[in-house]
Amino acid sequence: MIRNLAIIVFILLSLGNSVSANAQEYVATPVTISSEKVNIQGKVFYSHTVLKGQTLYSISKAYNVPIDELNRHNPALKDGLKTGSIIIIPVSQAAEIVAEPVTEAPQDQAKRTVTVATLSEVVTPDEAAPAKDENSTNQKNKKYKKHTVKWYENIYDVTQKYKVPLDALVELNELGENIVLKKRQVLLIPDKEYIKEFNRKKNEGLNNTAKGDLPLTFPVDSTKIEAAAAEDSLAQENQYRYPQTLERSYKISLVLPFSGDNQMDFYAGALIAFKEFKEQNGGKNYKLQVINLNEYPSVQNMILSGILDGSELVIGPIFEKELTPIAAWAETNNVPLVSPLDPKATALASTHRYFFQFPPDQNKLTEATYNGVVKDAEKHHDKPFIIYEKWTRHSKLVTSAINSFKNKGIAIDTLGYAILEGRGVDTVMVNRMDTTNVNTVFVVSENEAFVSDVLRNLHLAKGQNTKLEISLFGMPKWKNFEILELSYLHELNTHLCLQYHINHTENQTKGFVNDFRYNFNTDPTQYAFQGYDIMRYFISMLDKYGRGFPEFVHMHNESLLQSNIRFEKADTKSGFTNQGIKNVLYSGNWEIKSWE
Repeated sequence: MIRNLAIIVFILLSLGNSVSANAQEYVATPVTISSEKVNIQGKVFYSHTVLKGQTLYSISKAYNVPIDELNRHNPALKDGLKTGSIIIIPVSQAAEIVAEPVTEAPQDQAKRTVTVATLSEVVTPDEAAPAKDENSTNQKNKKYKKHTVKWYENIYDVTQKYKVPLDALVELNELGENIVLKKRQVLLIPDKEYIKEFNRKKNEGLNNTAKGDLPLTFPVDSTKIEAAAAEDSLAQENQYRYPQTLERSYKISLVLPFSGDNQMDFYAGALIAFKEFKEQNGGKNYKLQVINLNEYPSVQNMILSGILDGSELVIGPIFEKELTPIAAWAETNNVPLVSPLDPKATALASTHRYFFQFPPDQNKLTEATYNGVVKDAEKHHDKPFIIYEKWTRHSKLVTSAINSFKNKGIAIDTLGYAILEGRGVDTVMVNRMDTTNVNTVFVVSENEAFVSDVLRNLHLAKGQNTKLEISLFGMPKWKNFEILELSYLHELNTHLCLQYHINHTENQTKGFVNDFRYNFNTDPTQYAFQGYDIMRYFISMLDKYGRGFPEFVHMHNESLLQSNIRFEKADTKSGFTNQGIKNVLYSGNWEIKSWE
């Protein structure tokens, strides 16, 4: 990637990955029982952060859990135990908890047995110790390190600088919900003792929660509790109504594995859309948090770190296997999640109400192509002329197309040939087509060499008979072919149904290209356009409706720079899939335009 972009990405990655894990404890290398617990599918687990020098043996001994059990619940351990990673450890029915506080006297280090019936009965070493009434007062009266906010800093920069949890910093400074820092504002920085006491109180609150109120999959994001309470009456009107958050600042999390130029380009396009929106809307309180997935041992570790907490919208990551656990977290916490690039992730929308599948499914594109062929043939009172490669007659691609037309009651004419038999095929085509009408021709092939040969023969056929008119339809994958003769596509009036298409003659497209060149000294790729479209659409919806925007997406079918938007739900329990398609026509007068 270009030098300027690399520098900008480096800076913003540093800003974006600034939220510390809420579960982090400042302890020595000896294994101490974690006070952080999570409820996963109704079972209680410790959330343990691995410190340098700890081993599977020492952890299993401290928690009284067999190594096999640790491996079973943490598949990532097959790659080894990594310092800084978070592992989950089951709380057994008779867990012997052995704590090793450095200041504890020998007689206080006896093993303690805790029987776990419900989560509210779980006792941690901290909770078992006598309570001190003066704790809260002492914590407030202590002299903490102070930080004076600079003009370019936000709350996440401060947590990154001092390596402290976000919620502890907010609590100590009484910042409340709308965390917008001011220049020269003085913040108190929580020390290790404050963080430990804060985590103890937080876990105490969790333990006092009824088991039925706990999430089924991942820990509930505590920043949403007050907002959810205020929205209860609204949600009761419709159990599938998406909660509308209170008036506050919005945090958007962009999750990507920064391991190549495509991801960098996507991020650069999204960044331009984010900055453009803030400038056009008076600098509203929106925060963009950029998360480099490669900095975590696994997606599960990233989720358990708490870095997604407080997000009003999550975009990414890219692939279905990475999106799956985040989709479960998003469903638990009622947070909209956008799948930005992988068409295969469509299946997740069937079971996750807050999931947005942005790229249209390939099957949808193919079906749109079939429908386009039928409409064109009916328009010209003609039978579709289907051309395919001879040896693919019984392939899924060809049989699906032919069966689709038969099921619609459409009569068709077919021609199958092999490239090596191509001599004289142009004459066969002329004899099979109507010189008094427009011929609807559909080439059912994704073989670039064969498609190129068909276009050549259709060109020769038109040369033999100048009265021959052709309306050609091709497969969506043709868009990625490199050796097709562009003049043939225009001559044959080629129709394609695509996920993406960029019209470089439009003023908005020209504006984005100019902005991209100015900022990054290069032209935007398809991934940069995708990043821009997604960020621009969803931040606009978030601004208009708040986090309850999923209720209103059906009212906002839009044509973006390279994508069309038409989100639909299969039913009330499913998420959203994009049915918007770019229908592109390479017309005979060398124009590229849309068709219906």
